[in-house]
Amino acid sequence: MRVGVVTTQAPFIIGGAERHSANLVAALKARGHEAVEISIPYKWYPGSALVDHVLAAKLIDLADLGYPVDMMVGLKFPAYLARHPNRVFWILHQHRQAYDIWEAGTSELQRDPDGAAVRELIRAEDRAAIGAPGARVYANSRNVADRLQRYLGIGSTPLYHPPPNARRLRQGGFGDYLYAPSRLGPNKRQRLMIEALPHAPGVRLKLAGPPDAPGYDDELRQLARDLGVEDRCEVLGAVSDAEMIRLYAECRAVVFVPIDEDYGYITLEAMLSGKPVVTAHDSGGPLEFIRDGQEGWVVAPEPAALGAAFCRAMEADAEAMGSAARAAYHDKRIGWDAVVETLTGEPLPHPAEPEEGAEPASLAVPPSGETRSVDDRAETGAIAAAVAPPMPEHLPFASLDALLEAYDFGTYPGEWAAHEPLHRPYFQSHWQRYCSTLALLEGLSPRAVLDIGIVPPFLFQGLLAAALPEAEIDGIWSDPRPHAQQVRARAEPGRDLTIRLHPADVERDALPVESASRDLVLAMEILEHLAIDPLFFLEEAARVLRPGGHVLVTTPNIASHRNALKALRGEAPQSFGLFVPVGGVHGRHNREYVPREVAALGEAAGFETVRLTTADVYDRRVEPEAAALLGPRGDLHLRGETIFWLGRKAGSPGPVPAAVYHGDPRALTGRLVAESRAGSSVTLRAENHARSAWPADGQGAVSLCLDWADARHRLVHQGAQLALPGAAPGAAARLALDLAGSGAPGWLTAGLFQGGAGRFAGAGRANTVTLACPEDAFLRLAGAAPNPAA
Repeated sequence: MRVGVVTTQAPFIIGGAERHSANLVAALKARGHEAVEISIPYKWYPGSALVDHVLAAKLIDLADLGYPVDMMVGLKFPAYLARHPNRVFWILHQHRQAYDIWEAGTSELQRDPDGAAVRELIRAEDRAAIGAPGARVYANSRNVADRLQRYLGIGSTPLYHPPPNARRLRQGGFGDYLYAPSRLGPNKRQRLMIEALPHAPGVRLKLAGPPDAPGYDDELRQLARDLGVEDRCEVLGAVSDAEMIRLYAECRAVVFVPIDEDYGYITLEAMLSGKPVVTAHDSGGPLEFIRDGQEGWVVAPEPAALGAAFCRAMEADAEAMGSAARAAYHDKRIGWDAVVETLTGEPLPHPAEPEEGAEPASLAVPPSGETRSVDDRAETGAIAAAVAPPMPEHLPFASLDALLEAYDFGTYPGEWAAHEPLHRPYFQSHWQRYCSTLALLEGLSPRAVLDIGIVPPFLFQGLLAAALPEAEIDGIWSDPRPHAQQVRARAEPGRDLTIRLHPADVERDALPVESASRDLVLAMEILEHLAIDPLFFLEEAARVLRPGGHVLVTTPNIASHRNALKALRGEAPQSFGLFVPVGGVHGRHNREYVPREVAALGEAAGFETVRLTTADVYDRRVEPEAAALLGPRGDLHLRGETIFWLGRKAGSPGPVPAAVYHGDPRALTGRLVAESRAGSSVTLRAENHARSAWPADGQGAVSLCLDWADARHRLVHQGAQLALPGAAPGAAARLALDLAGSGAPGWLTAGLFQGGAGRFAGAGRANTVTLACPEDAFLRLAGAAPNPAA
């Protein structure tokens, strides 16, 4: 369906309504519709100009603007007066100057000579359009729906939607300040908040938001000085989304006391951040979510009452009330799937990417105020919340585009520009994973970073360099040639960096890096590609790290909610099961892990687990069928599509995880040498280059394995076993072989073998030795007791 979302736009003003319109268009597109935002310029003063804009909106026919438009969704006055045969109203707000603000006696129209006539025109046009027979009318909140009923007698259905940053908001600690985010203006009542501070000794308040009028922020600062509370009141002005999220996460509680708010993203953002809300009896929209003493405090809009609430917020169990607020948000089943289904009248074939707490069931609140029941998909929101991707408090670049503007990632002029169409979709799809990786590194200050398995262009490394300005970064790659590249910064916070890549096969070769020389090892999406021995790599990571250094591993989660559902549907339960022949054995996912296996491998290598979690960083959908299966089982935070494991180098290695290995991989490194000959006798020296001892008998005993081929190198006999004396790491075992005989000429090949596992050669960390040997000598060796050399 082609949907036109119709709204008004005052130039240079971007607020909640503008973001709401853009998010609705994005939600429609994400769910298979063609959608476009149609913005109509709007000037509301003087009254004569407002009348002109009403007439202009009514003259616009949106049914066909070069392309047919199947449906119009009207959001704001007067844009929703445009003509269309299939018109749906989702009212953000009417022109309130003609309604409740007029009733309050503060309307701008009351100062206009023609104000009364303009007010009647506005009401008549709203009544004719929104109140037309058969009109489908929704309101973005119960408060807006009540206004429609009160002033025009028009019934409507409240339809809630998530705030713009729902995916990114997170729970943090409970700090020593109250947070009041909002545009700075009289209707948001920041003056009242500051006037409450003298009644709340010791309470700190942070105000964040752009001023509605130039200089209003300075007026608030002056008020704080006049009242003697400037040391406890910070007027921050506009802040970035990342800073806003941090302030939400770390505050004690959120203060939001607007005058008759329509909906109020701030209330929902506070609830998603797990914080209680202080609001007022006449604040409108917040009262649909906040109950006094449960999810926060609802008080009289007076300085003394508000100050007392500030004190209660600092003294009460804010964590418990914040948890109640977060639970109340989820109980509302707020998500874009329901909005799109309701507005278009078309059910989704499956849930699209939900916002935090989204529930695919329809969530339009019936006019009675009773919440519509939902089906057995009630756990969907809980899983989505448990595996929401973490975001760093300080993200150097707000988007991939900002990162690309800050660096030149090519090795010659124009290189990146030529390759960007090929690379951009990949990096865009991984952007959230990059951000979540940075989130797990917050609090660390590594100066030497080793990144495993990287290739140019170095986009994540540029992001990492901006986040860790003191760090030097180099890497390991599988190409046999070393590589060095200087990445030049074009804008801050990017910085010039030189990245050197060292060749190594990380599951066979010792890392070409000095021991105890690095502070951080990164292994992003590497573990699943290893085909032989991931523990070898992790032990090497431990070797090159300084004591207390960290390793961060990200890898797909084969036990994710999405993969569990694949298995039930008879599909391969992998995130990526395709063969990529041009990549060789490492071009595919050779094994995917469950979260606790990754932690067990790390602990076996000598790390302690700092953090083990999972997140949906590519696709936020949670299928109801998976939710019904997994919801009651617990450990929902380990059901995300990507595993994040952060380990700290702590001490001695632990046991090899039996659920991962067949045999002991620590013994599978050695070297055979034909040390000496005396006539027909040859002494083989078996050098133990492994990290563990070779037992002579019992489980995992190390022996020689002998094969015999004829003179034309055709294999005839195989698998004869000769026991070796045990050998400690760094030591050698010797065995004398008598190769005298008169039988058919041929060749004996000797290799190292681990009992219960197989030949060392399969791990690529041991050689074989081939000696001339007649067939009868081989048969004697195969059936006779060995003769260990002294």
